[in-house]
Amino acid sequence: MPSASRSARLLTVLAAVACVGTPAPKSVNGTALRAGIDSASNRLLAALRTNASDSLLVLMAEDVVLMPPHEPVLKGKAAVRTWYDQFLTQWPALMSVTVAAIVPILLMYVFFQKYFVASIATTGVKG
Repeated sequence: MPSASRSARLLTVLAAVACVGTPAPKSVNGTALRAGIDSASNRLLAALRTNASDSLLVLMAEDVVLMPPHEPVLKGKAAVRTWYDQFLTQWPALMSVTVAAIVPILLMYVFFQKYFVASIATTGVKG
């Protein structure tokens, strides 16, 4: 029977521990929290719009880790600064992507031009 009384005591202790409630969370001022988040968001967007790496890096910690898609992980402000400056000056890549996006649209227009003209001509005809 010592095993049964030990099990009963253990069960009683476990039940008592399980019934102890957690302290109520501290009240959070939702308005102040939202204002802080909005302020940080606006500063980030303003820094991105200026295309200046200095204004962007002010918002980052010294041990920042950035994971750009299809590129190695960047660790630290110096690595982020180098990557961001290169990212801003990739004009050849930007122009090649722009041409690749425009060419199919122009080809579609050339091949389907008669349908465009016919549909525009028939929109004003009644009956």
